[in-house]
Amino acid sequence: RRHRSEGYAVGRAQVTRGMIDSIYDCLQVVLTEADALIPASNVWNFDETGTKVQYARTFLYGLCAAQGNQSETNGAGEHVTIGATANLLGQHLDPVFLFVGAESSKLKLTRQLKDAGFVNPLVLMKKFKASMDDALFNEYMEWFAGELVRNGFKGQHILMLDNHDSHERSRPIETAMKNNIIIFAFPSHCTHLVQMLDV
Repeated sequence: RRHRSEGYAVGRAQVTRGMIDSIYDCLQVVLTEADALIPASNVWNFDETGTKVQYARTFLYGLCAAQGNQSETNGAGEHVTIGATANLLGQHLDPVFLFVGAESSKLKLTRQLKDAGFVNPLVLMKKFKASMDDALFNEYMEWFAGELVRNGFKGQHILMLDNHDSHERSRPIETAMKNNIIIFAFPSHCTHLVQMLDV
């Protein structure tokens, strides 16, 4: 049986020059034809990555690993998914955190993140596994639309992201359409080559 990471590497290897060229051709049309309507400040990229809870704590709160439990200190702690959103000018929104746990923990974690210096981070909670699904991504889309307004961004926006299944479901797409946001999903196995933000 092939190891999962090997399968992923094979998938990445199947990306051809023609596939990458077609993505850039499409992007060039979108960005040049729409330049007068959609400035660089309104072209966004969202990407997410998983890490261990203790590394997130150390990075975000300046806490030493000794404050984590023993399993976290040994590198066997729970996972957290961290998402970043930035535009073509390099401006960024507060991060998105997807923790494993009950919804009841959300307020406490949000408060801790605000105490660490973030203005309006998004905390998502999911039982058993810190992986994005369409309901959580819809929550992100609603937060993203609100953050655009809160930060004074106006007009139509493009949000570029990978084509994870949760990003291409009807609820997030409807939320995007209601808020004048165009979702541009990159094809599989090529975000490491084409997206602005690869976290």
